[in-house]
Amino acid sequence: MRCLIKQLFYSPNLKFYRTIQTNVPRVRFAPSPTGYLHLGGLRTALYNYLFAKNRGGAFILRIEDTDQTRKVEGSVEALINDLGWAGIECDEGPEFTGKYGPYVQSKRLHIYQEHIAKLLENGSAYKCFCTERRLNMIRRDAIKNQQIPKYDNRPDLRRDSIRRDPQRRRPGVDEE
Repeated sequence: MRCLIKQLFYSPNLKFYRTIQTNVPRVRFAPSPTGYLHLGGLRTALYNYLFAKNRGGAFILRIEDTDQTRKVEGSVEALINDLGWAGIECDEGPEFTGKYGPYVQSKRLHIYQEHIAKLLENGSAYKCFCTERRLNMIRRDAIKNQQIPKYDNRPDLRRDSIRRDPQRRRPGVDEE
């Protein structure tokens, strides 16, 4: 068994690809600013920090504030203070310099909009106009049938509304 594994992983014909060329790890901690730092979050931050520092890497703090309804004012500052109290120093983050910012998700929306536009343009994505009511019905039915709630990939793209609004057309699907 050992020889077989060695042949599988050490074959000279295998080529390995990496998406980012780096010699050191870049790890992140991405909490939501919904209140105080939870003990489990502190543990995750500490593991990531120790892993990065042990290998000469960078520890990055990114704030996941996409759910603005749950955001608590002052929690980002408290989070940074709590990490500092635990001896965790961020190399990059909202209040630290870095070349891959911004480090707050809501401030990165323009980046995401560019990528969404490309996906819509080349037909890799489409706009769905499902109502919240329909999505709640899908969720309720899944729970009722003891299944994991998930989108059914049947968007609300009625032909009459697509004809009225060309922005709703999907290339190759809704062509007349």
